[in-house]
Amino acid sequence: MSLRESHRYAAIRPDHDPQSAGRDARDAFARARSRLPSDQLANISRASQHPDERQDTGLGGRSRVSGSRPSGRHLRPDAATHHSWERNLPEIDGTSCLSPYLHFGHIGPVQIALAVEAAARANPKLRAARDSYFNELIVWRELAVNFVRFTPKYDSLECADAWAKATIAEHARDEREHLYTLHQLENAQTYDDLWNAGQFQMVRYGWMHNYVRMYWAKKILEWTPDAATAMKYAIYLNDKYFLDGRDPNGYAGIAWAILGKFDRAWAERPVFGKIRYMSGASTGRKFNSKRYIEQMGRLPYQGSLLFRT
Repeated sequence: MSLRESHRYAAIRPDHDPQSAGRDARDAFARARSRLPSDQLANISRASQHPDERQDTGLGGRSRVSGSRPSGRHLRPDAATHHSWERNLPEIDGTSCLSPYLHFGHIGPVQIALAVEAAARANPKLRAARDSYFNELIVWRELAVNFVRFTPKYDSLECADAWAKATIAEHARDEREHLYTLHQLENAQTYDDLWNAGQFQMVRYGWMHNYVRMYWAKKILEWTPDAATAMKYAIYLNDKYFLDGRDPNGYAGIAWAILGKFDRAWAERPVFGKIRYMSGASTGRKFNSKRYIEQMGRLPYQGSLLFRT
C-alpha cells in the first residue's frame, strides 16, 4: 500500500513558498503554541523537563510500551548545544534521532519545539542551534509534507522540475562506470566502503545519518541504468529498512538527491547532468569517514547507536 493510500496529511497551502518559510517558521510556531490550552501547555512543559516519565501529555495518551517515547537524551536541554555543531558528523551522530518517533506519532513536533524553545530561553547561547533545528523540524518537514500532499507522482520521475527532466533526458544514455543490481545494493556489495557502511547502518538498525543518506541516494543514481530505476531502487530500500521510511521526508529527500527537487542546476557532468553531484572523496573529507566506516563494521557487536559511549 502506498503512502497516498495509507496516510492522510493536513492540507498545506499549495502556493507555499519554501524560501519565505524560514522567516515565517518562528511566527507559525508561536501561533500554534498560543492555540494550545493552558493545561496542555503545562503538561508539555513537565514532559520536556522530565522526558523519561511516561506521563500523559495530552498529545498521544499514556505510553504503555517501554521505549515507545524518545529517551531523555533526545529532549534534554543540552542536546541543542550538541546539535549545533555535531549534526553534520555521522561518526558522532549528533542529530536528535527523533524522525522515527515523529513518523509513528510517539511524539509531536509541537512538544519537541516547546522543549527546544524552553532550552533556548534558559540559555541564549542556544538560539542559533534552536533556529537551525527549527529549520529542519518545521520548515523542511512542512515542505516535505506539502510536496507529498500536492504532488500526485511524488515517488517517480514525473515529480521533477522542467530543468531536471531536460538534463536527465539528455544524459539518460551516458555510460555508467559501475552498474549494480538491486540485490547487490541491498547487500552492500559495491566498491565504495563509505556507501556500504551507510547501507549496513540502514539494514541493521533502520537508521542512517542524513548527510550519508544524501550521498547514498546520489550514488544509486550513478550506479543504475537511469533515473527512473534509481528512484525505484532508492524508494524500495528506504521504505523497507528505514524506521522513518514511508514518510514525506524520505520521499522529498530522495527526490532532492536524484531529481534535483528543491535544488538548482549545477555544473554539467556525465550521468548527473546538472543534478548536484557528491563524490566519495569530497564527502569523506567533511567528517571522519574512516571512523564512521569502522563504527558501522562494529554495529552487529555493539548493540547500540550511541557512538560516543
